[in-house]
Amino acid sequence: MTLSIRHPRQAVRNFWHLVNEPRGITLLVFAGYVVLTWGGQSALRNPPNTVENAAGELAMTLLSVMFVSGGVIGALTCLPGWNWLERGGVLLSGFAALIYAGLAIYLGVTSNGNRDLQISLILFAVIMLTGRAFWIWDRPYAKRRDKSTATTA
Repeated sequence: MTLSIRHPRQAVRNFWHLVNEPRGITLLVFAGYVVLTWGGQSALRNPPNTVENAAGELAMTLLSVMFVSGGVIGALTCLPGWNWLERGGVLLSGFAALIYAGLAIYLGVTSNGNRDLQISLILFAVIMLTGRAFWIWDRPYAKRRDKSTATTA
């Protein structure tokens, strides 16, 4: 299957058939990784002041790099279904989100203002990344045989 510029409709159709099943879910996951990459690179260029002041410049830079790396790895590997590679992206993104949630909770306790919405959205991302991790860790590389019909030799 090749992607042809001369026949754009066929190229789109061919691309669509290259996307891992279930395609709709895979495209949503891809979009999530793209958003994560965008947020990470934005924080690299212009880190949030409150978080950077709480964690330090180096920690904020490392956190942003984890978000960008996890997002890029995840985006590049989820479409073709390379689960064994996507695991790295999920781990990087998940750990970065957990660290960021910890910082938001710390800031919520030690500073003025309400950070509950921010914390809830970050924890939602952690929960969804955990769900994705369960999904891709359990995916078989070859079809598993149904043990109820398998015969022993």
